[in-house]
Amino acid sequence: MKQILIAGLITLTLSVNNALAQSRDDWPSPIPNEYFGQVLFDRLEYTRTDEQQNIAVWDMQAWYGGDYHRLVFKSEGENTQNDGKPTDLERAELLYGYLVSSFWSIQFGVGTKGELSS
Repeated sequence: MKQILIAGLITLTLSVNNALAQSRDDWPSPIPNEYFGQVLFDRLEYTRTDEQQNIAVWDMQAWYGGDYHRLVFKSEGENTQNDGKPTDLERAELLYGYLVSSFWSIQFGVGTKGELSS
């Protein structure tokens, strides 16, 4: 009885394996690499003070690319409009990011700190 049961299980396993192998040929090709982008503002404010000054403050990060390769832009700063002074840009960075493993990436690039003229 055990021999018949074992022979039946082996036959069933082989027939399922053959059926799966034949259906794999009909599967569509994998999804091609696609590129996406995102802009994320941690802080975006536009205020009018008691002295009638318009002030904009931001802290943002944007990226464009695929799963492994990305172009990343980060910026943080403040601007008082129509005061004749340059924009107070705390930082601006343009980076290349590469995914090393799940949840870990390496980024390198160029950046600046200081003031920019508006």
